[in-house]
Amino acid sequence: MKHAAYSAIDAAIAKGVQEARSRGPRPELVPRVAGAKREVRYTQYGSAPRDFPYGLVEALIEKRTRARLKKHYSEADRLQARIGRMGVKLDDRWRTWSVVKGWKKMMGKEAQGEAQAVQEGQADVQARA
Repeated sequence: MKHAAYSAIDAAIAKGVQEARSRGPRPELVPRVAGAKREVRYTQYGSAPRDFPYGLVEALIEKRTRARLKKHYSEADRLQARIGRMGVKLDDRWRTWSVVKGWKKMMGKEAQGEAQAVQEGQADVQARA
Protein backbone atom coordinates (compact mmCIF):
# COMPACT_ATOMS: atom_id res chain seq x y z
CA MET A 1 0.00 0.00 0.00
CA LYS A 2 1.40 3.37 -1.04
CA HIS A 3 1.56 6.23 1.31
CA ALA A 4 -0.56 9.28 0.51
CA ALA A 5 2.55 11.46 0.48
CA TYR A 6 4.11 9.34 -2.28
CA SER A 7 1.00 9.65 -4.46
CA ALA A 8 1.01 13.42 -4.05
CA ILE A 9 4.68 13.58 -5.09
CA ASP A 10 4.07 11.30 -8.08
CA ALA A 11 1.12 13.45 -9.14
CA ALA A 12 3.20 16.65 -8.88
CA ILE A 13 6.00 15.14 -10.96
CA ALA A 14 3.55 13.92 -13.61
CA LYS A 15 1.92 17.36 -13.76
CA GLY A 16 5.32 19.06 -14.21
CA VAL A 17 6.31 16.69 -17.00
CA GLN A 18 2.98 17.20 -18.75
CA GLU A 19 3.32 21.02 -18.55
CA ALA A 20 6.87 20.88 -19.92
CA ARG A 21 5.76 18.75 -22.86
CA SER A 22 2.83 21.06 -23.63
CA ARG A 23 5.16 24.08 -23.97
CA GLY A 24 7.00 22.45 -26.88
CA PRO A 25 10.72 21.96 -27.36
CA ARG A 26 13.26 24.11 -25.59
CA PRO A 27 14.44 27.06 -27.73
CA GLU A 28 18.01 25.73 -27.93
CA LEU A 29 16.71 22.55 -29.56
CA VAL A 30 14.74 24.28 -32.30
CA PRO A 31 16.50 23.71 -35.64
CA ARG A 32 17.95 26.64 -37.55
CA VAL A 33 19.32 24.48 -40.33
CA ALA A 34 16.81 22.73 -42.58
CA GLY A 35 16.75 19.05 -41.78
CA ALA A 36 18.67 19.42 -38.52
CA LYS A 37 17.31 17.95 -35.32
CA ARG A 38 18.68 20.70 -33.12
CA GLU A 39 20.58 23.93 -32.99
CA VAL A 40 24.08 24.02 -31.56
CA ARG A 41 25.59 27.21 -30.22
CA TYR A 42 29.19 27.62 -29.13
CA THR A 43 30.08 30.20 -26.50
CA GLN A 44 33.44 31.69 -25.69
CA TYR A 45 35.18 30.28 -22.64
CA GLY A 46 37.68 32.59 -20.98
CA SER A 47 38.99 35.86 -22.29
CA ALA A 48 40.58 36.79 -25.56
CA PRO A 49 42.90 39.64 -26.59
CA ARG A 50 41.41 42.84 -27.96
CA ASP A 51 42.96 42.36 -31.39
CA PHE A 52 41.58 38.83 -31.76
CA PRO A 53 39.38 38.38 -34.88
CA TYR A 54 36.13 37.38 -33.14
CA GLY A 55 33.96 37.80 -36.22
CA LEU A 56 36.04 35.50 -38.39
CA VAL A 57 36.29 32.79 -35.75
CA GLU A 58 32.58 32.90 -34.93
CA ALA A 59 31.70 32.75 -38.63
CA LEU A 60 33.92 29.68 -39.12
CA ILE A 61 32.46 27.99 -36.04
CA GLU A 62 28.93 28.66 -37.30
CA LYS A 63 29.86 27.28 -40.73
CA ARG A 64 31.36 24.16 -39.11
CA THR A 65 28.27 23.69 -36.98
CA ARG A 66 26.01 23.86 -40.01
CA ALA A 67 28.19 21.34 -41.84
CA ARG A 68 28.00 18.95 -38.88
CA LEU A 69 24.22 19.29 -38.62
CA LYS A 70 23.90 18.55 -42.32
CA LYS A 71 26.23 15.55 -41.79
CA HIS A 72 28.95 16.93 -44.07
CA TYR A 73 31.65 15.64 -41.78
CA SER A 74 34.63 16.07 -44.12
CA GLU A 75 33.81 19.78 -44.49
CA ALA A 76 33.36 20.07 -40.71
CA ASP A 77 36.74 18.40 -40.12
CA ARG A 78 38.41 20.74 -42.62
CA LEU A 79 36.92 23.77 -40.87
CA GLN A 80 37.90 22.46 -37.45
CA ALA A 81 41.50 22.08 -38.62
CA ARG A 82 41.46 25.63 -39.98
CA ILE A 83 40.00 26.99 -36.72
CA GLY A 84 42.66 25.09 -34.77
CA ARG A 85 45.43 26.56 -36.93
CA MET A 86 44.11 30.00 -35.99
CA GLY A 87 44.81 29.29 -32.31
CA VAL A 88 41.29 28.42 -31.22
CA LYS A 89 40.42 25.32 -29.23
CA LEU A 90 36.91 23.90 -29.74
CA ASP A 91 35.27 21.77 -27.07
CA ASP A 92 32.37 19.88 -28.63
CA ARG A 93 31.29 18.34 -25.35
CA TRP A 94 30.69 21.69 -23.61
CA ARG A 95 30.12 23.61 -26.86
CA THR A 96 32.71 26.23 -26.03
CA TRP A 97 35.69 27.77 -27.76
CA SER A 98 38.75 29.41 -26.29
CA VAL A 99 41.92 31.12 -27.47
CA VAL A 100 45.16 29.23 -26.82
CA LYS A 101 48.45 30.80 -25.86
CA GLY A 102 50.58 31.71 -28.84
CA TRP A 103 47.58 32.34 -31.10
CA LYS A 104 49.32 35.24 -32.89
CA LYS A 105 52.10 33.00 -34.17
CA MET A 106 49.57 30.38 -35.20
CA MET A 107 47.44 33.02 -36.90
CA GLY A 108 50.49 34.34 -38.73
CA LYS A 109 51.27 30.88 -40.10
CA GLU A 110 47.63 30.44 -41.13
CA ALA A 111 47.64 33.78 -42.94
CA GLN A 112 50.93 32.91 -44.68
CA GLY A 113 49.48 29.58 -45.77
CA GLU A 114 46.37 31.23 -47.18
CA ALA A 115 48.45 33.87 -48.99
CA GLN A 116 50.62 31.13 -50.50
CA ALA A 117 47.53 29.22 -51.66
CA VAL A 118 46.17 32.38 -53.29
CA GLN A 119 49.50 33.00 -55.04
CA GLU A 120 49.59 29.40 -56.29
CA GLY A 121 46.03 29.78 -57.57
CA GLN A 122 46.96 32.96 -59.40
CA ALA A 123 50.01 31.25 -60.89
CA ASP A 124 47.80 28.41 -62.16
CA VAL A 125 45.42 30.90 -63.76
CA GLN A 126 48.32 32.72 -65.46
CA ALA A 127 49.78 29.43 -66.69
CA ARG A 128 46.46 28.45 -68.26
CA ALA A 129 46.09 31.81 -70.02
